[in-house]
Amino acid sequence: MGKYEVVEDITVGGFFDIKESKKLLTAGILFNAFLIAPRRGANNKELFQYLDSKFGNINADDISKDDVLTSKNFYLPFKIAVMVKKDNAYYKLTNDICDILKKYNPDGIRYSSCYTPAETIGIASNCYNVVLYNSGIKKIKFIEVNECINVSKNKEYPFTSLNIAKIILAMN
Repeated sequence: MGKYEVVEDITVGGFFDIKESKKLLTAGILFNAFLIAPRRGANNKELFQYLDSKFGNINADDISKDDVLTSKNFYLPFKIAVMVKKDNAYYKLTNDICDILKKYNPDGIRYSSCYTPAETIGIASNCYNVVLYNSGIKKIKFIEVNECINVSKNKEYPFTSLNIAKIILAMN
């Protein structure tokens, strides 16, 4: 964990305060889901075996307004994750989305990366990640770093991405 001092105000953007229209609201929820979706890779092999068995083969036509505008939107990051088969395509898309946000907020962006939109449109929270761009990085001063290891004390149900997904997907 890094410790920094903010030496000048930083303004970050994201998909969390769109109220102009239902279309923008829908787009914001959908784009935010892309930012918080897990990605395929060796470290997520077990997670994707579960997600692929749960959702099957998904394409863009399988995502509806209900997936975005109802409580089903908690499943949306997982559906998107299953739909995107190639890491490079996923990163290109999320980088393009962030480039758009950067035009309006050059210091950085904020988003929830825990598969669940802890902060998103209509949900206010102080739990989110911050990604700073060069102009934002210039506004902080490094203090120190400490290595932290998350060790779950629950032997029956360890805190893993697979178990988090199972809990979220069992809510409906």
